[in-house]
Amino acid sequence: MSATPILSVQGLKKSFRSNWTFKEIEAVHDLSFDVFPGEMFGFLGHNGAGKTTSLKCILGLVRKTAGRILLNGEELTTSDQRQSIGYLPELPYFYEHLSVFETLQFLGSLYGKWGRKQELNARVLETLERVGLTHKVNAPVHSLSKGLQQRLGLAQAIIHTPSLLLLDEPFSGLDPIGRHQFKEIISELRVNGCTVILSSHVLSDIERLCDRVSIMNRGRLQQIFSIGEMPTLFGEESHLTFIGSPEDRSLLEMAATVTSRPHPQGDEFVAKFNNRVDGEAALQRVLGKKLIVHEYRVAAPTLEEVFVRLTKEGR
Repeated sequence: MSATPILSVQGLKKSFRSNWTFKEIEAVHDLSFDVFPGEMFGFLGHNGAGKTTSLKCILGLVRKTAGRILLNGEELTTSDQRQSIGYLPELPYFYEHLSVFETLQFLGSLYGKWGRKQELNARVLETLERVGLTHKVNAPVHSLSKGLQQRLGLAQAIIHTPSLLLLDEPFSGLDPIGRHQFKEIISELRVNGCTVILSSHVLSDIERLCDRVSIMNRGRLQQIFSIGEMPTLFGEESHLTFIGSPEDRSLLEMAATVTSRPHPQGDEFVAKFNNRVDGEAALQRVLGKKLIVHEYRVAAPTLEEVFVRLTKEGR
């Protein structure tokens, strides 16, 4: 990674006043993180954690209360600087009476990058082909399904070839094929040098796509880590499945969770341990009683499991 972040958020704070009590509500508190060129950065949190507010502060759509936002080492303050950023909101809005082509032509013209209309039109068609919308080029926006409107949202976010792309729930409303195509497009953009900040509740996709992730909880940054660090940071889980009697549940005293179900030879116990040591100790106790072991395995926790653990701790 480059030593200079493409985006640096330093001590970001955003507060609102309640319309009813006028009490100050802190939506984002002292948020700091760096994103490096060419990186795919996951920006995670439960609903209301402050993710979208933070993204809007970066974009200048919401005025921050305090803190600094730097783009390529310089304070991000002007619209000219923001021309290098693309943004797909969770709920993109378009003028519904325009066609797909007219919509992208209008939004592309706002950047002022193309001197001639023919050049802009060529870029519009190229972008629509990239997101799989050429068959709807003349369709009015109001006739598009939510998934197709999401594709149009991605098209407007990348038409100007941004160096930094902010995606807020980009997989919302997409069918499995659409999600697969979106992930291909995002990965291709990253290969071509675009830096991506990806906010999504589909944590399995985040785990496959991103280099690092940050987790927010109630407006505060909980932790930042790389996907490859998860086994070291959060331990490896042990899973043990064996056949025993109801009394044998006591062999699993250190288990995080235990479930059981009837089996022709007794009860089948399925236990999960938060680390390898407790799992191996339970395995030895089970083997010592000469019980039937169906499975013992050690696995790193998934991003979803880490997310649940960290947000519960944060609460």
